Amino acid sequence: MTEVTQAYVKKLFKYDRKTGELISRTTRGRAKAGQSSKCKDRDGYLVVSFGGKLYRAHRVIWLYVHGEWPKNDCDHINRIKDDNRISNLRDITRAENKQNQTATKANKSGAKGVYWSARYQRWMAVICHENKQIAIGQFKEKEDAIDAYKFFAIALHKFNPSAQW
Repeated sequence: MTEVTQAYVKKLFKYDRKTGELISRTTRGRAKAGQSSKCKDRDGYLVVSFGGKLYRAHRVIWLYVHGEWPKNDCDHINRIKDDNRISNLRDITRAENKQNQTATKANKSGAKGVYWSARYQRWMAVICHENKQIAIGQFKEKEDAIDAYKFFAIALHKFNPSAQW
């Protein structure tokens, strides 16, 4: 099997920095020359196939541009999983990547780190730092819990709230 290097990837693809698309240089299976990948994995990330293996396109793009695989997570800054412009990608730790996530679909409050406690009849604010969950406090008003979470996110993670909220 051929080692996956920057040179090898550049033989297979052209990369459009404006659109973030990897465009196939040759016809390989279903991938036609001149076409970009529109295939997504179960998590919603664009994928490309070569050498009998599937790769997430944003990781291949990182290799294409920087000459090495990302050392950690390859994060989409704007959280749009198919926006693979290199200006939207960064190599960050798993902990940093978790800080860039939005509230999950199961979150009823609509705000990251904030949930309703039926037991206490209050809004709870929690944050994760260095793999530990920290209880910020209990609040009568949801907005107060959200503000408390934002304050701690800025303090603990050197977070830029204007980029996230």
